[in-house]
Amino acid sequence: MNCPPKVGHKTFGMETRKNRKWTYDDKLEVVRMYEKGYGCNVISYNTGITKGQVILWLRRYRELGLSGLEKQRPLKLSPKVKAEIMHEIKKKGLSLQSASITYGISPSALWQWQQAFCSEHSSVLPAVSKTGKPMGRPKKKTPQTELEKLRVENLELKAELAYLKKVRALVEQRENCVGVIVPKPSKD
Repeated sequence: MNCPPKVGHKTFGMETRKNRKWTYDDKLEVVRMYEKGYGCNVISYNTGITKGQVILWLRRYRELGLSGLEKQRPLKLSPKVKAEIMHEIKKKGLSLQSASITYGISPSALWQWQQAFCSEHSSVLPAVSKTGKPMGRPKKKTPQTELEKLRVENLELKAELAYLKKVRALVEQRENCVGVIVPKPSKD
């Protein structure tokens, strides 16, 4: 089989870059190339799209048709629903790509849920923002009693002392490395 002419990365859709957003037309072109008989490796090489991404688009096309190539809208699911989906994936032994097609959730989102699920060792995933950080700031407890206030002040003073010791050690280390002798203040 003859390979198609090499399609320059800049002529196939937008310019190549990391975390590129591929258009519906780019995905459709991949499907057309596959239907012409080109393999995933050739398509990946010619388009600059990773082989895994090509395989995922082809699977979505086979299972969902043209609608499988359309952009997926992010779902806002509760931690409980996310945990249920992760339990189903584990119970059925689904790959992230298969689960992505089944539940209509991107493989990267499922991977993030899986990481959070494994690290939490619990049945409920923590609520996270779009950036992947836990939502909300932990609330500071205000000391109630005089004893609690003194303990908080003591901890703050210990932290300040440790910080100052570290700064002093770093300054001394830099002086020793540079070999510069800095005159110490006189005691007079």
